[in-house]
Amino acid sequence: MRKQLIRYFKIFSLASIVLFVHCPLSDPSQTDSNGDGSNSSIFTNFDVGSWVYDIAIDAVDGKWIATGVGVLYLDDNGTPTKKSDDTWTSFTTADGLANNYVWVIGIDASEKKWFGTYGGGVSYFDDNGTPLNKADDTWTSFRTNDGLVSNYLMSLAFDASGGKWFGTGHHKVSYFDDNGTPSNKADDTWTSFTKLDGLVDMPIVAIAVDAAGAKWFASAEGARYLDDNGTPTNKSDDEWITFTEADGLGCDNIWDIVIDTSGGIWIGGKCGGISGLSYLDDKGTPKDKLDDSWTIFTTIDEVAEIAIDQTEAKWFACGSSATCLNDNGTPNNQMDDSWTAYRYIDGLWCVDCIAVAIDNSGGKWFGGAGGISYCP
Repeated sequence: MRKQLIRYFKIFSLASIVLFVHCPLSDPSQTDSNGDGSNSSIFTNFDVGSWVYDIAIDAVDGKWIATGVGVLYLDDNGTPTKKSDDTWTSFTTADGLANNYVWVIGIDASEKKWFGTYGGGVSYFDDNGTPLNKADDTWTSFRTNDGLVSNYLMSLAFDASGGKWFGTGHHKVSYFDDNGTPSNKADDTWTSFTKLDGLVDMPIVAIAVDAAGAKWFASAEGARYLDDNGTPTNKSDDEWITFTEADGLGCDNIWDIVIDTSGGIWIGGKCGGISGLSYLDDKGTPKDKLDDSWTIFTTIDEVAEIAIDQTEAKWFACGSSATCLNDNGTPNNQMDDSWTAYRYIDGLWCVDCIAVAIDNSGGKWFGGAGGISYCP
C-alpha cells in the first residue's frame, strides 16, 4: 500500500504525509548479469537508495535526479554504460536545498537549476558550471513568505521570457518574475492563480508552455489552457479554456502534458482501464474547439510521464513498463504506429517507472522504485 501511495502521489495531494521507500529487486541475481547492476545488453541500472521522482538533463549531459533524500547529480563522463568512471554528488538541506523531498527539477535557459520540493518550497541553484565543486555554489530558496502560493511543489515550467510557473499540491499556481536576478528578492514579482481565476481545484501535476506562450495545466479533472496575452501579472485579459473527456480527452485524470515540435499536445494519465494516452491537434486554434482532432490510444492505460526524443519518438514512463511509440509522423493515424514496451523481465530495474528523460545523445533515462534504468 505504501508503494501505491507513492506511485499515485502525482495525483493526490498528501501534504501531511511524506513517504518514500527503497524497493530493491527481490532477487538481483536474476537481472544483474554483469554483477554491477548493469544487467543485460539493453539496460544499465543504478541503485540510488530512494525512489526517483524526476530526472533532468543539462547541456553537458549531466543528470540531475530528484529523490526523497535530496538531489543527486551524475557525471557519467559520456559513458553511461560504464560505471567505473562515474562521479556522483548529492545535495541536501545541509548544502542549501529547501527540503530533501524533491519532486520536480527544471533547468532554465541559463543552465541554472530549480528544485521543487514537497513541503519546503522551491530552491534556485547556481553551480557556476562546476556541479562537482560545492565551494562556488549559490542557493536561494522561495517559500510562501516570499510570495510562493504553496510550499508543496508538484510541477514547474519556464516561459520564453524567463518567467517561472510553479504548480502545487494545494490546487494553485504561482507565476514568478525575478527580473533576471533570482538571487535578489528585492525586485521579484509574484502572481497567484486559483480556482477563482479559472484554474481547476485540484493539484497541478504538470505544466507545459506552447510555442505561442500559452500555458497548459494538468490535473485530475482534465487540462486547463491559459492565454495570458503576454501579460501574466495582469489577469484582466486572461482567457481560460477547459479540456475534459466531454471534449474528446481519453482520460480526465492527467499526469503529464507535453507539446511536440509540431504543436501537438500529448496528454498522459490513468483512468482505471480507460486509455491513458491522448493526442490533441488543435489546428493552432486552441480556443476554438470546433476544429480539434483527438486521437485516443488504447495500447497503454497508464502514463505517468512523457518525453519526446530527437527523432520525435515518444517515450512513456508507464509504471510497470517503459514504452516507446513511433507514430511515423502521423499521430492521428494509428495504422502505421509501432509500439515497444520494456519491462522487468527485459532488465528494466525501475519497477514502478514514473519519470523519463532523454539525454543529448538520445539515451533514455527512467526513474521510479529501485532507482534508475538507462537504455541507449
